[in-house]
Amino acid sequence: MSDPLISVIVPTWNRAEEVPGAIESILAQTYRPIEVLVIDDGSTDRTPDILASYGDAIRTIRQANAGASCARNTGVHASRGQFVAFLDSDDVWLPGKLETQVRILEEAGPTVCCCLANSEVQAGDRLINFFHNADFRPKYRTGILPRPLDFLLTRFAFLAQASLVRREALLATGGFDPQLVVMEDHDLGMRLGAYGPWAYTVESFVRVSSDAPGSLRDRAKRCPELFWTSCARVYEKLLSGQCDLTDGQQAIVEQRLRDAYMELFLLCIAEKDLDGAERVLAQAGHLGGAPFWGTWQRALNWPSEGLRNATVSILQAERRLRNYLERRSRRFRRAAAVMPLNGRG
Repeated sequence: MSDPLISVIVPTWNRAEEVPGAIESILAQTYRPIEVLVIDDGSTDRTPDILASYGDAIRTIRQANAGASCARNTGVHASRGQFVAFLDSDDVWLPGKLETQVRILEEAGPTVCCCLANSEVQAGDRLINFFHNADFRPKYRTGILPRPLDFLLTRFAFLAQASLVRREALLATGGFDPQLVVMEDHDLGMRLGAYGPWAYTVESFVRVSSDAPGSLRDRAKRCPELFWTSCARVYEKLLSGQCDLTDGQQAIVEQRLRDAYMELFLLCIAEKDLDGAERVLAQAGHLGGAPFWGTWQRALNWPSEGLRNATVSILQAERRLRNYLERRSRRFRRAAAVMPLNGRG
């Protein structure tokens, strides 16, 4: 019986300097067979020439600029593999990624839809262990997450470039949300987490460039409003019936959504944008109406007359809200439930 085909999808836009590193790290993988699909999302620099230099080693699909999520979806629909992997054009894989993840998924069985590897995040001159940063320190080096959605609801722990996913699961869950510029990984991870169990390995197989100028992560850091608006969309979608949630999961999603709106509220307050703050309150009203505002009012010690009669300073408000959110985050987070892979740790 032949080994299953893996489709590797690389979205790129104006990454002539970076994309060769990503492609070379894919071609250096020991696992075969693979197909490498590079989706050129309307590049205007030398990226098309760079891609053409790889000849038949890669398959290039060129489209008008539509964003990374659309580019990845284009790749998924053009792919032929049983398994699909993703790599951003400014990141690289480390040796052994595909071979290890395929072996784990085949050993885990067809009900396990995704294998998540650890990553090294390059932040300046430091390398951050992605799992440790997400407070994921499982007792088995390789294992199963039987309820991955529970795990993901309390931390940002899914990177598409660190995953290997069954193509049927990607199609069944709808792929990437084209309306999300950031947090699209987290959004997809939530839906895959509701779809079925995952496997994982604590070995790091991805080097993530978090500080590359113009990267999606860089844009998220520079525009926190975009980040928290995207978070709110992710959680609103979960509450809309997109996934079957338990009562406990729904309670956590509702609280995560409240926290996202609270962050947006805080950003408006920091900018002294009272109109914007009141718009955020209106958007969040369906989460509890007056009691929802009361939670913030108590956290801030603001009078019931509303924002315009606030008697605390902006700095006091920000400090109190930050402390409130930090306490809530610690209270919700629990150790992830894991199982050994077929009885072995």
